[in-house]
This record gives sequence, C-alpha cells and structure tokens, in this order.
Amino acid sequence: MKRMTLTLLVLLGLASAATAQEPKKKAPSPQKTEQEKQAISECVMMKGGKMFHYKDGKETAITNETIFHEMKVMPDGTCKMKNGKSMKLKEGECCDTKAAIHKDCQKMMMKKG
Repeated sequence: MKRMTLTLLVLLGLASAATAQEPKKKAPSPQKTEQEKQAISECVMMKGGKMFHYKDGKETAITNETIFHEMKVMPDGTCKMKNGKSMKLKEGECCDTKAAIHKDCQKMMMKKG
C-alpha cells in the first residue's frame, strides 16, 4: 500500500512538472521576413523631425503634402488613409506601401541596402 501511494505521488509530481514547462516559441516564418524586406524597399520615414520618402535607396525630403500609395503624407509626419483614418509617425518610424508602421526603420533600411 505504501509503495502504491509513493508511486502515485511520484507520477503525480512528474505529470505536474511536465505541464509546467513553457511552450516553445515559433521561429519567424521565412515568408513574413520576406514580406518585411519587400515592404521596406519603399517607405516614408520621420527622421530628424522631417519626413523623407525612400525608394530604391534614394532619399527625398517631403516638403509639401504628397500622395504615397493611396495615402496623403504631410511634412509634419501625419499620414491620412483613403478610408479617413490618420496616424502620425514618431522619430525613426516609417510607413510602408501597405500602411504598416515599422519602429526601427533606419536599421531595416541599412540591412536592405
């Protein structure tokens, strides 16, 4: 009886230890990484308090309201979508052709080029 109780306690302890482990995190899919690379080939970015348009490694300052892939981009960093939504970029952020904001765009641009 004691042996059976002890065996049951050991099995119960092993079962609880097995379920307490953290699940493994998935590695980022190569597809997503490829999409990010494609998205960064052209973007608008807030840098030094000014807006810039990046395309094919070339930087152009945005000094007037500009249309960028169906959204209006203002020199102050405001981006207005066709559906009426708007967002304002902060220093170092960029907005790609699909209206997705990336936080550390400068590093992503360096990796690309």
